[in-house]
Amino acid sequence: MQNSIDERIEQRRDKLMNSVKEIFGDDISDAKVHYSTKSFVYDYSDEFIIKVDEISGDEKQFSALLDYMTELKRSCPEICAPVRTLAGKTYEKVEFEDRTLTVTKFEKAKGELLRGNMLNADHAYAVGDVLGKIHEYSIKLNKDNRAVIRPSFEDEIKRIEAILGKDFVKQYYDETAIIQIKNLIENVRKIEKTQSNFGLIHNDFTFYNYFVDDNRIRIFDFGDCGYGYFMYDIAILFLSWISKPDANAMLDVKGNLELLLPAFRKAYEKHKLEH
Repeated sequence: MQNSIDERIEQRRDKLMNSVKEIFGDDISDAKVHYSTKSFVYDYSDEFIIKVDEISGDEKQFSALLDYMTELKRSCPEICAPVRTLAGKTYEKVEFEDRTLTVTKFEKAKGELLRGNMLNADHAYAVGDVLGKIHEYSIKLNKDNRAVIRPSFEDEIKRIEAILGKDFVKQYYDETAIIQIKNLIENVRKIEKTQSNFGLIHNDFTFYNYFVDDNRIRIFDFGDCGYGYFMYDIAILFLSWISKPDANAMLDVKGNLELLLPAFRKAYEKHKLEH
């Protein structure tokens, strides 16, 4: 998988190591490195990780996300929040050859990825509780008229519409499919946005982005966080459970989604999202 930062950074770990030592006082010389398409993660202790990203857009959005996560942590202890630098900042920039990188320290998620034998009512309740806290805090921001500089659902819709207008799309979708997609977009646009159904969401709330530790949930990777319908987070979560390779066998034993949804809903609605 091609990394947008590329492996030159890891090959020059000594340069980055010195920067991390200066910024956070931490030694990543023996860290394991995990690559994704957008970032590097250095796993160097039982408590924390160092995340390195390339600035690719509005830096204000990146900074706003870290500030939001820091605030959210007070209401939702289950999130893996950023840790301040020695200078008290949420992140620091490092110049590396021809690019500017951001270096951030995060709490490390304890536990492991969801396995099929964990997917039961207790698990659904725990996840519903976490997502309820996140959405409840978003509603508070709405009521306080506090906006966070993050992308919106409308930005994504406009991006999709622009793609649908490209000639290459016809290689993958016929005219009927394109019309159906456009109609779906228009129907979604008609859904009323209220303080209690639309706000800042995780936007990628799947089992890949939380760890399970004795039925305790630790949620991470808020990189796609933006404004959208709260229902989207819920839909993506359940879709990820249904599509998980080893989950279906467990659902057959436990009684399918009719077992999970009531437990999730009971925990989620504890947070009185309609008030």
